[in-house]
Amino acid sequence: MKAAVTYKAWAAFVAVTAVCQTGLADFPADFFRFPVNAAVLLLWAVGLYVACTERRDWAVTRLLLAPHSTYALLAAFLAACLVQGFCSQRLTATWWFVGITAALLSHLLCATVRRARAGRPRRVRFLLVHAGVLLAVGGGFWGAPDTQTVRMALVPGQTERRAVSPEGRVAHMSRGLQLLRFRTETYPDGSPKRYEADIRTDDGAELTLAVNRPYALTWKDRLYLMATTPRYCVVEWVSQPWMYVQAAGILLLAAGCVLLFVQGTGRKRKEETQDDDMG
Repeated sequence: MKAAVTYKAWAAFVAVTAVCQTGLADFPADFFRFPVNAAVLLLWAVGLYVACTERRDWAVTRLLLAPHSTYALLAAFLAACLVQGFCSQRLTATWWFVGITAALLSHLLCATVRRARAGRPRRVRFLLVHAGVLLAVGGGFWGAPDTQTVRMALVPGQTERRAVSPEGRVAHMSRGLQLLRFRTETYPDGSPKRYEADIRTDDGAELTLAVNRPYALTWKDRLYLMATTPRYCVVEWVSQPWMYVQAAGILLLAAGCVLLFVQGTGRKRKEETQDDDMG
């Protein structure tokens, strides 16, 4: 597929997602909570695998496998991340951000499947890098509907189960938390230097929270101490069931980078081989 056609196709795709955002509300991410997201992920992966192996003549397949799709989608994704970074509003739930991320993941999966079947030299490091990016970015993308971040205001002597999300919605947590005591160290000018809090859960377990020292409440739940006041402290409860998928992706990406460093780019060896053939 020609470069001009590829860029025009992706520009039209981004334009369609922008129109959807203008005419509709934000992307309904809550609908895709587990197990819906797992089912859609399975259908997406199987569908793209079949398209890349059996239906490479389709226009969509040729677009996803086009080399210039890498440049177009990376540029669109980086631009979307920059917009999110400079904007105070949460834009990751917009149609255009979801659409660009889904398109980039689809392109990465198609490229990975094609290289896995090609049997080319240095295939292992290519698969490690691309599979790592797929898991790291895909874990955050597909696991976003299951991620929950809420905050609780804990008062000494009272067990609290209610929490508030960043959108202002009230949630009832699976465990109650009770603040036992908290300590604050300050600098000479009175600004906070360090603060920590002793907390007891409703099942009798006691824990200590400090700044930049979270506590693993369960395999997917983490508690963070955010702030203290003379009357109460604020605790953030973060639930991330897909964080291990992202961690696995980061490890695979690191392994691929190490292998790339050890093996090199291969250009020098290729040039030497060409020189030998010419001689």
